[in-house]
Amino acid sequence: MADPRVAADLARIGIKSADDVWAWFVCDEKQLGPAVAGAVINTDDNMHVETVAPREAFRPSLDENAAWIERLRMK
Repeated sequence: MADPRVAADLARIGIKSADDVWAWFVCDEKQLGPAVAGAVINTDDNMHVETVAPREAFRPSLDENAAWIERLRMK
């Protein structure tokens, strides 16, 4: 963030300090690991996101996803 070009780019999305980055963290790997256990890991050679995202993009899951993230939120 000390580089003015990086700072300007991050400022466009409201990140001006390390605290702004930390504000996006919801949980640590101890909580996240069990939450995503069994999920398909996207890699360059399996294209999971590229094949599933178009099919899932318009499903009404925003509220469901937000609730899942809130349950992970670190206390």
